[in-house]
Amino acid sequence: MAYSRRKFIVRSLKSGAIYIGLGMTAGACTSRESAQESGKPIDPCVDFSGIGAAELEKRKTFAYVLQSTDPLKQCKGCKLFLPSKPGEKCGGCTLFNGPVDPNGSCTYWVPLD
Repeated sequence: MAYSRRKFIVRSLKSGAIYIGLGMTAGACTSRESAQESGKPIDPCVDFSGIGAAELEKRKTFAYVLQSTDPLKQCKGCKLFLPSKPGEKCGGCTLFNGPVDPNGSCTYWVPLD
């Protein structure tokens, strides 16, 4: 049975993607564990451990940052911001899943009415 170059390339790319994904997952787990072991509290607004790659990519697409450079365009003053629950620091956003810092910002900031 002949082994074609096409099959070799496709299998190599699939294997590479799997190894990269596993490496990224292991790296994320390790950094969180090391933060917990060092005794430093994990900021809930930067704990993306429960968020998938697609949602993290959305954050990049919308250029979300934890600290707005413009105090007038912070997440807490945006129509798309979902306020935090009582006793919690972080809110959410209608554009993507996961924690959102009230002082953050993104390119889709919409002022409150």
